Amino acid sequence: TDSLSQTIAVPSGATSATLRYWYRITTAETIPGAWDTLDVQVLNSGGTVLQTLATYSNQNANSAWQQSSAFNLTAYAGQTIRIRFLAMTDSSETTSFYIDDISLLAEVAGGTTTTNYTGLWYNFPAESESGWGINFTHQGNIVFATLFTYDSGGAPLWLVMAAGNLTSGSTFSGTLYRTRGPAFNANPFVWDPNAAGNLTAVGTMTVSFTAADRASLTYTFNGVTVTKTIMKQLYGSRVANCTATTASRASLTNYQDLWYNSPAESEAGWGVNVTHQDNILFATLFTYDATGRDLWLVMSAGNRQPDGSYFGTLYRTSGPPFNANPFTPINAGNLTEVGTMRFSFSNGENGVLTYTYSGATVTKQITRQVFSSPATACN
Repeated sequence: TDSLSQTIAVPSGATSATLRYWYRITTAETIPGAWDTLDVQVLNSGGTVLQTLATYSNQNANSAWQQSSAFNLTAYAGQTIRIRFLAMTDSSETTSFYIDDISLLAEVAGGTTTTNYTGLWYNFPAESESGWGINFTHQGNIVFATLFTYDSGGAPLWLVMAAGNLTSGSTFSGTLYRTRGPAFNANPFVWDPNAAGNLTAVGTMTVSFTAADRASLTYTFNGVTVTKTIMKQLYGSRVANCTATTASRASLTNYQDLWYNSPAESEAGWGVNVTHQDNILFATLFTYDATGRDLWLVMSAGNRQPDGSYFGTLYRTSGPPFNANPFTPINAGNLTEVGTMRFSFSNGENGVLTYTYSGATVTKQITRQVFSSPATACN
């Protein structure tokens, strides 16, 4: 008999509370029957079983990880409960029950969510529409979203929702903009949001998070509406865990966040999103080409170097129009190697970004962008 458990305080006033986890079951059993079992239970503080959410056995053996159903725990709002995974096996053949990435998503009345959604998201199911994605930076009750996709001609196109406000539960909505600005290597780089054409409202965006790693995305661009089911992108052993914080982030060694020029606001209008898993950074840079048109570039595998920096190849991609249905996954023919990118962090809040694009080298002092409180800390 094996028991894995955790005490959880379900927030008072929670309008919903959802438990999910990933599981994998392997077995040596060959005779039909449920000889070895795993119960997923809710207990009270005294140890009494209040509810059995799910029961698995050797008959549920599977070769790959699977995500559980979403279990509704709203009835326990305001209570301290214990989630227990209880495995019981017999004396013959072995069955192993693996559990990982357990999450409780609680939504609280009054417009507060206990889950932080900062990270890189793309289409669900995974890889079915590779080539586009969206970065969310979540601070306070605001989500800053940067969508990177393609225009009707297949050229890179990025759009931004700079202030996606929490409207209810775990739904955020705001105006969607397309921007123009100075060339990526302009020095000084001066972006004026009031200059004609530099900031154009092109539609709206709404994202409703249904779990810590699942969401429904709807946006309108120039009168065309697109709806996607999205998930957090996983390319390492696991996605980063992000939480809200008001403390200094100087000691952090996970750099997942939205970064821009330091000192703050001296070069508004461009930025770089960093996703950090294991010793690899996935970076999407949103800036402008020589004509002032929006341009995004990607370092999909910035590996940690012996000196502590992160370095990788920089690509420009092409792909189907943003509203293509189906959206055909891109392939090697859509990738153009345009240079390299390196991040050198002096601490968890400051660093240096150096990249080369089409023969031009750009170096920037960067810092985490703060637009609301609390900010985000990932690990």
